[in-house]
Amino acid sequence: MYSILVVDDIESLRVSIHDFLKKDYKIYLAESGEEALNILMSHPIDMIISDIRMPDMDGITLLKKVQKEFPNIKYALITAYNVNDYISLAREYKIWNIIPKTSFLDLSFIKTMIYKLLTNDIFGFDKYFHDIQYTPIKLYEIYKLYKKNFPYFPEKTLYKIKIQSEEERIKICDMAFEFLLKFNAPRILRIIMEELTINAKDYGSKDFLIPLQFSFGIYENRFLVGVEDYRGILNFNEVLYRLERNITLDKNGLPLSINDERGRGLFIVRENLDHLIFNIEENVRTEVLGILESDNQFRNKAISMYKVKNES
Repeated sequence: MYSILVVDDIESLRVSIHDFLKKDYKIYLAESGEEALNILMSHPIDMIISDIRMPDMDGITLLKKVQKEFPNIKYALITAYNVNDYISLAREYKIWNIIPKTSFLDLSFIKTMIYKLLTNDIFGFDKYFHDIQYTPIKLYEIYKLYKKNFPYFPEKTLYKIKIQSEEERIKICDMAFEFLLKFNAPRILRIIMEELTINAKDYGSKDFLIPLQFSFGIYENRFLVGVEDYRGILNFNEVLYRLERNITLDKNGLPLSINDERGRGLFIVRENLDHLIFNIEENVRTEVLGILESDNQFRNKAISMYKVKNES
C-alpha cells in the first residue's frame, strides 16, 4: 500500500483528506514542514501533498528539501491563494500540480492526482469520471445531434472525433460548441476549443498528416473538452513559462507576453477553466483536458501536469 503524507496547518483539511483516502492509502499527517521532515526521516513515504503557506516553513521550502533529500518522492501543492502567484516558483522548482483550496477542492480530484502520479496511468477523462463512456463520432453526426432535440443529454458520454484538416478543425469546433450551447454552455467555451485545437496542431501535426483527436461532452454540471496530438513534444517548462509571461507586467503595466507569437491563447484557456490538465507520453502523444464547472461564477484555474517516458 502506498504511503501519503498530508501537510497542512489546518486540522480540518488534514482530517478530511485522511478520512477520504485512508481506505486506499496509508496516510500520515503533519501540521508543519518541520513535522513533515521528521516523518520523512522515519517512515517510507511515496507522495507528499502540502499546503503552500504555513507558519515557519512554507510548502515551497519543504518541497525544495524533499527534492534534494528524497528525490524519488512524488509531490503536489494546494493553496487558498491565487495559483498565479506561484507560477514562477512552480516552473523554477518543477512543481507541476497546484490545486486551489476552493469549492473545487473536490477530494476525488486529489485522489485521482495521487493515482496518476504514482501509477503513470495518466490518460483520459475516465480517470476523473470513472463511468464516462467514449463514443467515436463523425462531423456530419455532430450536425445531426445538433439538429435533433434531445429529451435529455447523455451526460456520461464523451464524443470523440478525428480532425484531419484546418477546415475540419474549424467546423468541428463550431458544431461541438453549437451542440453544447443548447445546454447553456458559456460562450468562452468556443474560444477555449479554438485555442486548444490550434495549440495541438502546432505541437502535433501542422499539416494534419497525423490527425488530432478532439473530444467534448457534459458530466453532471461540468463541460468537458479535450484534444490529443501524436507527437508528445509539449514541454511543461514552456507551458509555465508562457503562463508566467502573461501574468508578469513590464514597467508600463503591460504583460511581458504582449508581443509574443505564442502563449496568449494558452493563458486565455487556463484563466477561463476550473482545471487544465496536461498528459504527455514523451515523443508519442500529448493530451490536454479542460474542465469547466457550469455553476461557478469565478474560475478556479487549477493546473495539473503528468508525464510518462516512452521506454521503447
